[in-house]
Amino acid sequence: MPTQQADGLVPPRSGHLRSTTPTRRRPQSANSGLIAALIAAVLVLGSSLFFLRQYYADRAMPGTYLDGIDISGLTQAQIQAIAQTVAAQWTVTLTYDGRSIQANAADLGIVPDPAETATRVLASGHATPITQRYDRRAIKQNSLVTTIDDDVAEEFIATHFPTVEAPSTQPAVTFDQETTTFTVAPGVAGQTLDTTALLTLLDQIRQQTGQPATYDVPVVAAPPAIPDDQAEAAALWANARLALPLSLTHDDETIATFDAATIATWVTIVVDDTTKTITAGVDETAVATYLTGTVDAGLVDPAHARVTLNDAAGTEVWVLEEGAPNPSIADPAAVAHNVATALVTEP
Repeated sequence: MPTQQADGLVPPRSGHLRSTTPTRRRPQSANSGLIAALIAAVLVLGSSLFFLRQYYADRAMPGTYLDGIDISGLTQAQIQAIAQTVAAQWTVTLTYDGRSIQANAADLGIVPDPAETATRVLASGHATPITQRYDRRAIKQNSLVTTIDDDVAEEFIATHFPTVEAPSTQPAVTFDQETTTFTVAPGVAGQTLDTTALLTLLDQIRQQTGQPATYDVPVVAAPPAIPDDQAEAAALWANARLALPLSLTHDDETIATFDAATIATWVTIVVDDTTKTITAGVDETAVATYLTGTVDAGLVDPAHARVTLNDAAGTEVWVLEEGAPNPSIADPAAVAHNVATALVTEP
C-alpha cells in the first residue's frame, strides 16, 4: 500500500502528475488572415476585371470623350451616331478683308467617317494601360475621323470671298508718240488663295472638329508671270530699231526714208501666255503695206535695188543689195523682206 502522508493524502505517481499551470495554445499565424484577405481580394478583383472586360469588349471605356462629348460605355453603333451628330453640328468662322462667313464641315470638304471613328475609339480604349483603362478619372480624348477634299473648300472660298483672287497685271510695252520711244509699264502683283496654307488650315480645323473657332483665309502674293526685265529687254530692242535711220537708196540717191514713228508701226510686241514671255519683232506684212503706198516703182531700176542701213551720221553700217535675178522694187513683199531683215539683223 502506498505510504500515507501526514495530511492523509497519497501523492500521485510521478507518471500521472498534472501541472496546475493552464495549458498554452499555439497562436495562429499573423499572416493567415492577411493571406485570406488577399486571396479574397484577388478573387473579387479577378471577377470584377472579367466582368469589366466582358462588358466593355465592344464599348467605349470609362472616361472616353469624342470631341468633348462623354461617350463612356457606348457601343460602336452608338458612337457612330454621336459622330454623325458632331459632324452635323459644328461650324467655324472664316474671315477675310473684314468679312466673316460661317462654314460647316461639308462647306469645307471635310468629310466625316463615323464608322472609322468608332473603330478607332474602341481600339484606343483597349490599348490604354490596364491601370487606367477602366478608370473614369483617366480621360481618354478622341476626335472625329475625317478626310479632306480641298477643291470643295477652294470653291466655297472663291464663292464667298471673291476678292481673294486678284489677278496680277503683266508688264506692257507701248509706243509713246510724244517721246517716240517704247516705254514699259511695270507689272503689278496680284494675290491668290494660298492652297498650301489652306491644306494646313483644313487639317487644323479637322483636328478641332466640334470646337467653334475663327480662322483667316490664307492668301499669297501672285507676281506677274512675266518679269519686268523681259519687258525692259523687249523695249530696249524695239527702241534700238527706232534709232537706226533706215533708207531705201538707188544709185546713191535716197528714195525713201523711214523715220522712228514709221518704224514703230512695224514693231510688234508679242506676249505669249503659254511660254510666259514677251518679245519684240518686226511685222513684215506691215512693212509691205506701207511700201505699197509709199515707194514709186518707176524711180528704181530693179537691177540695182538695195536697202541701206545708216547710222545717225548717215554712214552706211549695213547694206542689203540684190543679186541677180533681182526682185522688182515694185514687189512690196520683196522689199519689205529686205527692210524687215535689215531691222531685225542689225544690233
